[in-house]
Amino acid sequence: MAQEFAAGQVWSYDQAEPKTSRVIIGKIDRFDGQQDRVVSIFVTDAPIPPTHSAHETIQHLPFAEESLRISLIGLEGQVEVPPEFFDGYQHWRRVYDDGKAGYFTGAVSEIVKHVGQLASQPRTAE
Repeated sequence: MAQEFAAGQVWSYDQAEPKTSRVIIGKIDRFDGQQDRVVSIFVTDAPIPPTHSAHETIQHLPFAEESLRISLIGLEGQVEVPPEFFDGYQHWRRVYDDGKAGYFTGAVSEIVKHVGQLASQPRTAE
């Protein structure tokens, strides 16, 4: 039987760059009429432009459970869910409930890489 996800679990993931990057499970949701659960994660040591260190965190990414499961390599421990996870989760949940947001179905490493690329682009004035 596959390992059950629980809030606070720390996982290594396939093709993590840097190798120290980890996934922390933040929350698991099952929505009405949906077979797949949505697992919201927090990512440590993500390769995004630094403000105070060489790597930063991604505070919230929602994934289809089975897509996330394919990317994860090993359970490494249990921690408290970082407090900064909850702001991102709550914002996503409001937008999701309004039908204006979704969740990822790709590999964690690819999504993290894409977020890093987006974050490194210069911002333009609106």
